[in-house]
Amino acid sequence: MSSDCFRIRKILEENWNVIQGNQDIIKVVGSKPNFVFRKNNTLKMILERASTHNTVSTISSKKGKPSPPSISGPNQQVWLNSYVTLSCLSAGFYPKEISITWWQNEMEFQNETITVSSYNGNKTYEVQSNITVQAKIDSSFTCRINHTALQQPMNSTFQITNIVNDPSSPSISGPRERVLLNTSMALTCTSEGFYPKDINVTWWQNGAEIKESKQDVTLYGINQTYKVQSNITVPGKIDSTVTCRINHRALQQPKEAIFNMNDLLKGIPSHPSISGPTAQVVLNTNVTLRCASQGFYPREINVTWLQHGRELQGSTSDIHLYGKEKTYRVLSNITVPAKIDSPVTCRINHTALDQPVNSTFEMNSIVEGKLSFLI
Repeated sequence: MSSDCFRIRKILEENWNVIQGNQDIIKVVGSKPNFVFRKNNTLKMILERASTHNTVSTISSKKGKPSPPSISGPNQQVWLNSYVTLSCLSAGFYPKEISITWWQNEMEFQNETITVSSYNGNKTYEVQSNITVQAKIDSSFTCRINHTALQQPMNSTFQITNIVNDPSSPSISGPRERVLLNTSMALTCTSEGFYPKDINVTWWQNGAEIKESKQDVTLYGINQTYKVQSNITVPGKIDSTVTCRINHRALQQPKEAIFNMNDLLKGIPSHPSISGPTAQVVLNTNVTLRCASQGFYPREINVTWLQHGRELQGSTSDIHLYGKEKTYRVLSNITVPAKIDSPVTCRINHTALDQPVNSTFEMNSIVEGKLSFLI
């Protein structure tokens, strides 16, 4: 076969798309590409002679269809918004020229790399195209190839299904106002930003798991991650801690939040009681009175003494733990002269009270020699 024949064959191969639309050439070479071999003849002369003598020897053209494209991606879990490489592969096509493009949500990607090489030694070709993309939830990627052997392009679509994102550290919230000791307290544990949806939330109180929680998982944010809220009701006890523990496939170990109930508990102080001398005293003699109240929480309490509407100075107070429930008791002392018609009032105020409460001691009882009593 002469060098001219090789050139003719190459021209026909590379320009077949043009030749297909030229009816004059088709009349000569037929509806399929035929290659003409004549020594020392130009393509024009060969085609002209073929049209009159019909003595041209031919050989069928070679054409191979590319295989449907296949896409491969990472086979391990990938973090949301991280960058990963996808590869698209097709083989068995001929001639070598092929078009391959990438698309995401109907938008074409740029900056892909394409490598075309021989395939299996049978003089066909294979192509591999790589592209680096950002891992997004529910985002699909399409590889599209086009070739002269195809009547229309072929597509393959790939979705990254092993995306993960770790949940935020959980936070626990409770009532806006303090609740009474030993009454029910509603707590909420919240965490967001995780993917996929499945998550495990458990509650613990003083090391023991609490079973009766309610959980709600909803979509969160523009990244289509998720948010969880878990609710539980527990009895309010002093120095009792509640733990919310979350576990998710994106975590190497669970995350926890610890809630101390003390900040949201209150104990109401008992009505104050005043004690004084148990025997009569001489008029204007100094006497010591004691005001007591207990069962309150938290520890801070205010005790004031009043006489004739004016606050008395010089009192001393002692606050200490009281009882098994770890509430507090206050003892306040004051020394005043014993006068007729001069009652003394003890007033206490505490965060658990809607308003202060009073108790009054009548001096007349001890000046007249009677036993003291409380009002």
